Amino acid sequence: MSPLGTPRQYARRVGTAVGAGVLMALAVPHAAFAAPATAAYSYSSTIDANSSLREGPSTILKRLGVTTAKDPVRIDCYYHGGDVNSGGYHTDVWYRMSRVTDPRLGTVEDAWSWAGNVNTPHDPPAGMPKCYYE
Repeated sequence: MSPLGTPRQYARRVGTAVGAGVLMALAVPHAAFAAPATAAYSYSSTIDANSSLREGPSTILKRLGVTTAKDPVRIDCYYHGGDVNSGGYHTDVWYRMSRVTDPRLGTVEDAWSWAGNVNTPHDPPAGMPKCYYE
């Protein structure tokens, strides 16, 4: 007999492990996203007015605010998150911004925005590090 047991026993163990992982994921209120290990990277840009700032790279995550002007931002990294199709632009790229400064909202730190709202030459710009999931 294999050290893994019969095929049926192996499948049952794998299924149990996957099920436990799903339960653990459901127990966490929301996923945590972080900047890359090399936090020295920072890209200056702007974000369009009426752009949602979110706590993660998806439209289903909590909205932290909506910009009221074309605001300056500091981008740390990008992530392939929730796919968005809006205003003739379609992408799954999201930017984690260490700082957004808005006249009404003030300074918002650690916010995410869909790439369609952030002004960059490409999505993502060459050399920008990818954010990692923790």
